[in-house]
Amino acid sequence: MREGLGKGYDGDIAFASALEGFGGGHNDPISVAFGDIRQWECISYCLSQLAFTEKGLKKLIELSKTYEHTLVEDSVMDHFKSILSKGKKFAKPELKTCLKEFEEKLHKVHPEKKEQEVTARNAQAHQEKMGSLETFTSSCSSGVEGVEVDSNEGTATTLC
Repeated sequence: MREGLGKGYDGDIAFASALEGFGGGHNDPISVAFGDIRQWECISYCLSQLAFTEKGLKKLIELSKTYEHTLVEDSVMDHFKSILSKGKKFAKPELKTCLKEFEEKLHKVHPEKKEQEVTARNAQAHQEKMGSLETFTSSCSSGVEGVEVDSNEGTATTLC
């Protein structure tokens, strides 16, 4: 059956496979291992250089959940905006409506993901501070004294 469909079909299948691989998600071990920011930027750039068919754009929209976590990066978001602006130029009215909804979703998801990233960074910094505080208090309770040096005054204070 596939034989009669030709190169266009093969291209759509290859595109869908690549897009699914791009997204992966945070729980996908391959994405976690290889899904660094630079890779997201490169893949989104390459996608932005493609001439999308209507079917390709629909697949891009359909698979948005798989790569939504990558939209935290401004450069990745810019590449997706480029894809959308190119798609709007040739799209039929029905697809234009889908693209507009997708664009609104992207503009909603991007700041949310940015905020989540900041929150995660703040939580990690807090945990690191708490870990160093626990190390300090455990060393105090075990009888090890700490020394605080004030370089401005040249004095040292024993802590614990």
